[in-house]
Amino acid sequence: AVELAVGGSETGKGRGGVLGGSRVMKRKCVVFGAGGGAGAIVELVAALNAVEPRSLLSGFLDDGHTMHETSLFDQLVLGPTDLARSITGDTMFIIGVANYRRQFDRADIAKRLDLNRERYATLVHPLASVSDHCTIGNGVLVFQNAVVGDGAVIADHVYLSPFAFVGHHAELGQ
Repeated sequence: AVELAVGGSETGKGRGGVLGGSRVMKRKCVVFGAGGGAGAIVELVAALNAVEPRSLLSGFLDDGHTMHETSLFDQLVLGPTDLARSITGDTMFIIGVANYRRQFDRADIAKRLDLNRERYATLVHPLASVSDHCTIGNGVLVFQNAVVGDGAVIADHVYLSPFAFVGHHAELGQ
């Protein structure tokens, strides 16, 4: 077993209960995926930490064997994604995989790993406009300048790119 952490996450209204929200403590996070989206995740965490230190990246998990034990953005690629099951404590996980051609990859990864959904961090960039009257699931990533309207429901593991717009009472998800 690998010990890395502190934390917990929950589905909440608006920004409450998310790493990007106001009711948080500093947490260790491990990112699934060390590909093209890894830099965006690192920058998202850095933007959150610039406002208030909240999370500490503890490394990446990736199934590309050639990347194991290499460094990416000053973080170690720890091994394959299945290693997540042996990471003990309250380490939060971030699914950093995103591909508009394969929209369900993020949910498929979560299903394959079968971790408690509370272990997935939800990150909301400080420059995103997210209504306090919406519901955001676990494992959601909301990047800069994205907008989420009132009454919107965002299911687990949704990835909202920069400048994404989710209108009032819209529902996105699995």
